[in-house]
Amino acid sequence: MPRILNHKNSFTDYLAFLFKSPLTTWWGVATALVGVVSFTLTNQNLTINRLWILLIIFIVSFSLFVGFQVSVKAWKLYVSSNQQINIIEVIRADDEQIFLLDCPPFHKVGSFLEIYRVKESIEIPIGFIETFHQKEDGLIQAKPVWIMPIHLHDLESRELSVDSLKAYPSMTKATLTRWVNAEAESKIQDLFRKGTK
Repeated sequence: MPRILNHKNSFTDYLAFLFKSPLTTWWGVATALVGVVSFTLTNQNLTINRLWILLIIFIVSFSLFVGFQVSVKAWKLYVSSNQQINIIEVIRADDEQIFLLDCPPFHKVGSFLEIYRVKESIEIPIGFIETFHQKEDGLIQAKPVWIMPIHLHDLESRELSVDSLKAYPSMTKATLTRWVNAEAESKIQDLFRKGTK
């Protein structure tokens, strides 16, 4: 079953993203322990001098500042995690591979994406695709413009899984150069074939 991601950034999803971190759990445990210990050790008739009040104000304000910074950084991280292009499925139709993509809302049909193959801990550029249609469910279809023959063979023989593919809205010079060279070689071969007929 294809995995379809929802790219709408909602506040409840953000809170779930923020509080599912193990760091949040440890922070909550540490805060609870300090609160319980402080409550049990302090006297009911406690009087605080001005120095302690100043120190408490400083700690509270510093904690609020750090909490605000963490919330802002976490929001940026949460939003960026929802801006990725995900390859859902690759389907063979009309003698070519059709890529089904789950893209961010701002993505436009008709753009080029570079495809990378993940091998162990590295990503290798293998070609690029062009988006051509957006379905009613929001998924975008794309056709290969050019994929290196060895990787295309693996894709067609199902040796290349969707989980080992990534798409980026960028084009590297190396991939473009390989494509231009492949196109030039193909044109030369066509000319030779026409000349021998």
